[in-house]
Amino acid sequence: MQAAYYSRQGPAREVLVLSELNTPLPGPGEIRVRIRASGINPADVKRRAGAPARPMCWPIVIPHSDGAGTVDAVGRGVRSVKEGDRVWVWNAQWRQPFGTAAEHVVVPECQAVALPPAVPFDVGAAVGVPGLTAHRCLSVVSPLACERALVYGAAGAIGFLLVQLLKSRGTHVTAVVSSDRKREIALSAGADEALDYSKPTFASELDRVGGSDRFRFIADVDMGAHCASYTCNAARHGHIVVFGSASNMQPSVDVLALQKHGVSLHFIAGADQPPRHVAEALDEINRGLASGALTPRIQSRFPLREIASAHELVEAGSLEGKVILEVMHD
Repeated sequence: MQAAYYSRQGPAREVLVLSELNTPLPGPGEIRVRIRASGINPADVKRRAGAPARPMCWPIVIPHSDGAGTVDAVGRGVRSVKEGDRVWVWNAQWRQPFGTAAEHVVVPECQAVALPPAVPFDVGAAVGVPGLTAHRCLSVVSPLACERALVYGAAGAIGFLLVQLLKSRGTHVTAVVSSDRKREIALSAGADEALDYSKPTFASELDRVGGSDRFRFIADVDMGAHCASYTCNAARHGHIVVFGSASNMQPSVDVLALQKHGVSLHFIAGADQPPRHVAEALDEINRGLASGALTPRIQSRFPLREIASAHELVEAGSLEGKVILEVMHD
């Protein structure tokens, strides 16, 4: 099979190789998927680059955890899928060396989900990590009952889906973005308003929208940048869910102020969560895909041979959706 891989960490153009590797065979309880589209997440490029706390654990790594394609082989004992099924896969490169940036990937049966008939493969490749993370933002405080929510980074892959999940629950969503273009993206996801934090009027607009009750639920992609304002924006005894800290991974937090405000602070990861919540997430994501209520935003598509360019785009930051590799065509 053709695959993109690296045998050492470093810059994309220096370490990524496109070559032929042996096609893997599924073991008991596993399936093999003929990959049509591979989704790239920021964690994928951080692992390849050699970011802190992301060591190289195997001699070679085929990157990417998200993908979609057609099952073309099943291992002994597999019951839920069969050859020919269209599926999307999640956590494909979680704790194993070979992910979806290849013509085939082998994953446990439970990590392949039936792709609804009308949903294209590239859309299926865009929902894994972002969808599971967005859903975990809600399940960690389940049952969530709030009238107002504040979502930082609402134009990103996770935030975009989180806005849609919140709206499906009848929540009034205020999005926080960094540009006029991202404001339009957040509004297209269904946000009731989108505020640009780079504007001088941001603080007063947020005060106006939040009102005296403030926000009972806040989801934050950059705790380091925003934690100083948590007690200003969160309702007393509200919930703050952190799914990233892009500007500072070791921020200083005023614990006493948060205690006095009575907020609950949650740290979540989409890839690693209780199995019951994973099952709930996969079911809701798939129902949303089938109905059109959940629609990931794809920013760019690249052929597999241009994986270095795709990685560089993700590394540049300021993403406006998911970056997809088109691996196979009919």
